[in-house]
Amino acid sequence: MSVHRIDEVWDQRGRGRGQRFVRVHRRLTAICIAVAVAAGSSIAIAGAIAGRPSGVKAASTSATKASAPNKLAPPPVPGANHAYLGVDANFGKGSTGDQVQAFEHMMGGAVGIASFYVAFLQMPPLAQMHAVYKTGAIPMLNMKCGASDASVAAGQWDRQLRKLAVDLRSFKSPVFFRWFWEMNLPKANSHAACLAGHGGGGYIAAYHHIWNIFHSVGAKNVSFVWAPSDAGHVPHSADLTFWPGASYVDWIGADLYDRQQVHKTFGHEFDAFYRFWHAAEPSKPIILSETGAVGTAAQVTWLQQITACLTRKVHMTRETPYTQVKAIIYVDAVDKFSYVLKPGTAGHKTYASMLHLAFFHARG
Repeated sequence: MSVHRIDEVWDQRGRGRGQRFVRVHRRLTAICIAVAVAAGSSIAIAGAIAGRPSGVKAASTSATKASAPNKLAPPPVPGANHAYLGVDANFGKGSTGDQVQAFEHMMGGAVGIASFYVAFLQMPPLAQMHAVYKTGAIPMLNMKCGASDASVAAGQWDRQLRKLAVDLRSFKSPVFFRWFWEMNLPKANSHAACLAGHGGGGYIAAYHHIWNIFHSVGAKNVSFVWAPSDAGHVPHSADLTFWPGASYVDWIGADLYDRQQVHKTFGHEFDAFYRFWHAAEPSKPIILSETGAVGTAAQVTWLQQITACLTRKVHMTRETPYTQVKAIIYVDAVDKFSYVLKPGTAGHKTYASMLHLAFFHARG
């Protein structure tokens, strides 16, 4: 953030009185910064403090500069006593937008984030995204890898990626963008083909390339979400192999599920990831970008544990306060397992009760 100090102001007090200088104090700088933080620009300041690569502007910093004249701003980070509660609504037929609205009707409340999934280079469903945004939900566009990282970094898909960035800019409202999530699971889906033996180096080069395209077209309303898997068998130190750098990441994501064969608490499963990234990047907001539990009994326990951990009503593993977690997205869908919150069940009622907590009243 750059605030130019105004050295002198001319003040004329009528004919014959002459002119005098009114010196503007450096306090203006502090005031401007405070106002920017109150408006949700804490990520921009954190990015500036963390530093950025030579010749490249940090995503959140440039977004802050452009937000006033262009009225484009990224998703705000909720305050100390709030977090987004979102959903990946894909439990049946119909468009994602329709399912999100059906989910909200079923739950009796509005969600804070709505997840949309598209294939690599598939254009975003802007009409559906606008529909859910009107209810107060910020869309999160999740784009699969689908092409080798080397081809992305080499510019083979620049025309399509530029159109994607322009489309998201035309959305004009805040949107999360998550590309190639769970990159630290090379055996998942088509990840091996995308990594193509180049590992983290190829991934980072491709990620940087996409980020630069978005910022070259002025998509200041887009926040980049970097989201590895938080599965129990994945060492968190290995995540650094794929870490693009603080200047390129607005939100740190984590995908963590409670599946049939797992019977540990949320705090026990999440604590190592949180501690690692809280120490490495304490200024970055964290989003639980995918979570879910199998069976209504597990759903109740899992959701209650998440709520307790974030609202700090109970002590977690080693008494870690998860104050950096600012968003949760529940996967109400059938994926590897079924995480669907069936109407009338205790799991369904637990999520509905979360929507009505003041802590989860953050909206887009």
